[in-house]
Amino acid sequence: MAYKNWAAIACFGIASATILGAFGAHALKAKLDPTQLESYKTGVLYLMLNSIAILALGKLIYRVPGVLIWVGTLLFSLSIVILSTRTIWLDNTTAFSWLGPVTPLGGSLIIAGWIWTGIKISQSSVEN
Repeated sequence: MAYKNWAAIACFGIASATILGAFGAHALKAKLDPTQLESYKTGVLYLMLNSIAILALGKLIYRVPGVLIWVGTLLFSLSIVILSTRTIWLDNTTAFSWLGPVTPLGGSLIIAGWIWTGIKISQSSVEN
């Protein structure tokens, strides 16, 4: 995948994390208990950090590790955001409970993607 595509994806992730963070700080603060709000913040933080890292790595992001990182970030972050806010927009607190196992799957993909990226970079012949 071309760098400009990764840069665009990363910018979208940064913008989304900013919007979700502001929404959490202003609209959700009074509606979530502290544990739910902390989980929400964790999901938003991981979205922001991984998006910035993808943007910063630029042309060093290789296709497969980049996809693992991005898909993992989406699964991890969005599952946390949905699970921590579901009591606001649903009466049924067990709805979306199937997302519980998605969170560690997303985290595992993030870890695998970053390890794979590190291996690819260390094997690269590019010095600068």
